[in-house]
Amino acid sequence: MNYSFPSLHHYFRHAATQIKKLDDVYLLEKKDGEETFSTISYREVMDATNAVTAYLHNMGLEKQAKIALIIENCPQYIMFDQGLMQIGLVNVSIYPTLSESEITHILNDSGAEAILVGTPFLLKKIMKIKGECPSLREIIISFKSASKPEGVTTWEEMIEKGNALYPSLKDAIEKRL
Repeated sequence: MNYSFPSLHHYFRHAATQIKKLDDVYLLEKKDGEETFSTISYREVMDATNAVTAYLHNMGLEKQAKIALIIENCPQYIMFDQGLMQIGLVNVSIYPTLSESEITHILNDSGAEAILVGTPFLLKKIMKIKGECPSLREIIISFKSASKPEGVTTWEEMIEKGNALYPSLKDAIEKRL
């Protein structure tokens, strides 16, 4: 069979529903302090992707808007990236080892409107430079934090809000896809 997919997100959907089953294991994750890997199903990734998409769509982001990620390779990266692809947003991946001035340049040059941050150390870098990045209006952290700076959204908050928004935005998201 010859399949043609307009985006990688279409391919992911096809794999999750036509090649595999939604409850099949898609990802493995080893969390800090755990000795074994936990499994993440296609359904869990799809649900998180839809929540990310609804949250970002609700921000009023237009197609081709730039969204930055400064995060190690992890399940949240995949879920967030799929959420971007679902509504035509552009992934601006930033290497976590870059200096503050290099990160500032990338954020300003791209015009990134939001950023997903992977560690407390990286959040400190972003908080130091956010005043120099006028287009950056949303900072989302993927890690658990006892105290987060004001104006920062946690992964859990984004997913919760996105899940609440998704049913009313599903048709608009599908149309955009």
